[in-house]
Amino acid sequence: MLSQVLFLLHFVTLTLGQYDICKSLVSTDDGPTWEFYACQPKPMAMKEFMQIRVDPPGITCGNPPERFCTLENPYLCSDECDASNPDLAHPPQLMQDRERSGLITYWQTVTWSRFPEPLLANISLAWNKSLELTDDIQVTFEYGRPTIMVLDKSLDKGRTWQPYQFYADDCMEAFGMPAKRVQDLSATNVTRVICTEQYSRWVGSKNEKVLRFEVMARFTIFAGPKLLNMDSLYTRMESMKGLRDFFTFTNLRLRLLRPALGGTYVQKDNLLKYFYAISNIEVPARYLSPSLFFCPPIAPPTSLLCCRKRVPSILASDKELCRTLSETKTGLILLKKHSLSADSQLYGNPILVLNSVTFANINIDKMNELVSWQHCIAETSCNTSRQSIVIPVCQIANCF
Repeated sequence: MLSQVLFLLHFVTLTLGQYDICKSLVSTDDGPTWEFYACQPKPMAMKEFMQIRVDPPGITCGNPPERFCTLENPYLCSDECDASNPDLAHPPQLMQDRERSGLITYWQTVTWSRFPEPLLANISLAWNKSLELTDDIQVTFEYGRPTIMVLDKSLDKGRTWQPYQFYADDCMEAFGMPAKRVQDLSATNVTRVICTEQYSRWVGSKNEKVLRFEVMARFTIFAGPKLLNMDSLYTRMESMKGLRDFFTFTNLRLRLLRPALGGTYVQKDNLLKYFYAISNIEVPARYLSPSLFFCPPIAPPTSLLCCRKRVPSILASDKELCRTLSETKTGLILLKKHSLSADSQLYGNPILVLNSVTFANINIDKMNELVSWQHCIAETSCNTSRQSIVIPVCQIANCF
């Protein structure tokens, strides 16, 4: 028995070396207790990792050097963009630098000197991984926000694109769409692609610089105004078709279609004041792991939710284990109302079957080649009915 316990501790130690534990103190009828659960990856500032490409070639200012004006002082054109001078250059990487010195740096396009030919620019952002938004996308424009823009997203690393949101000072004129706000949406149409005029009308280039794709406002539809009911959001993420996909992407693209005009029409006698300039792009998101997707079913009709990042520690009792797992809303998988024994035909690799006092290694049939597994199975009693709770702990791959 001692050797079996030592084996289990060794197994858990190896697991915890690769996977973190999430826990929170919760109140129950039996008093305060720790709830252990499988966490999602932490939100991160994804601008640190994005790869930026701007199109078309030559859209970035400075080659050749060019003077430009501002909308506030349209006839004071003393500023210059020169790609050969580091102090006067405005390359694309300045959209993601940290600006530690306090000096605002920004990418800038050529001016609209070729009017009436449209001044078009694409900014493509790539991560080469699937991400899920956790907060608003924010794009900071230094000399006025564009009067027409489209935010696109890709789910397949830029091979195909779909509109995420339209922006215009007049949505009907620009896109033939009525203007809407995210606050106008409801639980039934939260994934609708809308056109908003909120971030495109002229209010002065220094007053309002930030253009947003509103994520938190969409979250509040399910979690409440103060996001106190996140369980409701997570439940909808799993049950509502297309909701998680809406916040998922591998690439983003800003299509800049018309620059800020200063609240008036294009003044042809001074086209040097029309251009795009972006100082910062914030994309708060988390990396998507297989923990967030359903895999092929293990025992029909039960579906398996993958989890590779977290594993619960040894809990105080079978009762606590059952309560903890049954209350977990995301990440951890549950096989409810389905008994498993040592001779069960479970698709996977060798697993460890845990009981209250006995431990045994068993070999089982191989799983579908798409997924590689190692499972830890805890057999216990919940609500007086026999269950098996399956906790995947490692070697999960290609679970999409």
